[in-house]
Amino acid sequence: MKPIIERLSEMIKDQIEKFLQKWLGLLMAGVFLAIFMLGYGISINLGGIQIYNDNRIFVTNSQ
Repeated sequence: MKPIIERLSEMIKDQIEKFLQKWLGLLMAGVFLAIFMLGYGISINLGGIQIYNDNRIFVTNSQ
């Protein structure tokens, strides 16, 4: 009985690792890009929200 449970847990662990590697890669790339952009002081204008590199967030009414 124990070998079956061990084999199952190994398979599940394998699937979780593959899933995490796929999505963690995308997530890390996104986070790195955001930090990189903020770190270089690029103000991002997202529908009136401007983010600067010293963590000030200005919400402006852009119409």
